Amino acid sequence: MSEKNQALLDAIVALGPTPPLAQLDALSKRMRAELTDDDGDDGAADPARVAGPSADEVWARWNQARRGAEAALLLAEPDPVAAAVAAGRPDVVARVGTDAALAAALEQAAAHVALPYYKTNSGWLSAVAALATTPARRSQALAFLGPALRGLVEARLAGGELINSVALGGLARALAVLAAPETADVLAQTLDFCIGKKCHYEAKQQAGTVAIALAATGRADGDAAMQAFLERWADTYAGHRFVMEVRYAAWLRAGDGAGARAFLADPANTRGLAFVAAAVADLDDKASAAVLQARRPTLRNPVAEEAFDEALTRLRDQAGPPPQEARMIWMFGVRSPTEVALGHESDDQLLARARARLGRPGLGRVYEADDTGPAEQ
Repeated sequence: MSEKNQALLDAIVALGPTPPLAQLDALSKRMRAELTDDDGDDGAADPARVAGPSADEVWARWNQARRGAEAALLLAEPDPVAAAVAAGRPDVVARVGTDAALAAALEQAAAHVALPYYKTNSGWLSAVAALATTPARRSQALAFLGPALRGLVEARLAGGELINSVALGGLARALAVLAAPETADVLAQTLDFCIGKKCHYEAKQQAGTVAIALAATGRADGDAAMQAFLERWADTYAGHRFVMEVRYAAWLRAGDGAGARAFLADPANTRGLAFVAAAVADLDDKASAAVLQARRPTLRNPVAEEAFDEALTRLRDQAGPPPQEARMIWMFGVRSPTEVALGHESDDQLLARARARLGRPGLGRVYEADDTGPAEQ
């Protein structure tokens, strides 16, 4: 059965990264006739499918090829920016790379920040950061991103509706990419907001992204806010992704490899260890290699296993802490649990590795914004 799936996957790959849409459409008809569906993959390996790709894997590769084909067509348009905006493709706008592209991305980003969270495409915020490639463009981007984030928080504090958590996270991620010291104050204000009663759970989940952006600024403005957040929520949400991201950021800001190493060595800490592995790797804490090796055989979560292996490789090969843009933390992706629950595919590279290694395309699939997960994630 899986031989048909493998033949379909081979046919998709053979078309190349930007195949003509006509070829993909023809192949799509063949897929509907021949594709062997899986059982909804509940995370358990199915021996009948181990020898070949699942339907999910084939469709994911087909969708990737189709997006590549669409991007090629959009870029070939007389006005690729307008065409990409009409198609809702911020990634293509970012590839255009012109001043006009930034202007369009800023316009779309502002519109999406004002939408309900379930209609917000945070890709437009990422596009703004990606297009900030000159001092003038960087100034334009920051002049939008910082005030937009402050506006979301202040509107909620003034008694407004629940904050748009997708926009909040997207703005923080864009600011993390730009790593601008002058944004430390608004990021610290946002992290303080995430501690309070007016911050609902989905918005609180973005606290880790905000903390990582704070750490990237290199400023001490948010250190107190990070500690206050952990004092308030670390026990209630022990091991949750957003708490571990705040821990990661606090360790990075303090250069506290010993603290991260001690957390890793404590057998009572059984959740969120993948983020601790990222912390010791990004601090280049060589002494942590022995602790990682000692705990590696005890792990039960495939993503944690991938994270430990990646951290060990980095600690072996690095000559010092990696630059901000090359840190291991970015391997966990930028899409929030809310966005994944809304139907966006996870961009977590470590999760992708675990899925490929185990042949479990449903591993880590999120259906609700609550990111509670199994031990040792």
